[in-house]
Amino acid sequence: QPMPPQIPTDILGLADKAASAIAALGQNKPIGKKQQQVGGVPAPPHGQQQHQFGQPLAMQLPQHQPQQQPPQPSVSESDLPLMVSYAVRNLRATHHIEGATLEPDLCSMLKRLPEHQALLALERFSSCDQSTMRNKTAYLRGVLRRFS
Repeated sequence: QPMPPQIPTDILGLADKAASAIAALGQNKPIGKKQQQVGGVPAPPHGQQQHQFGQPLAMQLPQHQPQQQPPQPSVSESDLPLMVSYAVRNLRATHHIEGATLEPDLCSMLKRLPEHQALLALERFSSCDQSTMRNKTAYLRGVLRRFS
């Protein structure tokens, strides 16, 4: 059988083209436009940091920019809907939840959920086997996270 002719592949050229395409998509720029190139690699737009040497653009770590979030007011059990508040009290009475009050982050998670979903999440938590729980608060947090 005759072997198909092998075409030499410029791996670095393909990587540069793929990186340019990904960078253009990330910046919402059309790929067809010519970009200024420096050494076969597209030059960064004005005002942006130079890319790491030897790394295709697609393989570099994104620049971390912390997001500013407004501080959220603390939520307590008294801020929860009535039925959710009753369900929390019931969980406390049956020793599914320990402590005098529920942590503010858990109250906030419950308040963000629609009431019927919060009740379903609390019901699922109450039906779980407590003997497998090392940390009930963390377990409840995980159940609520699945419902959000």
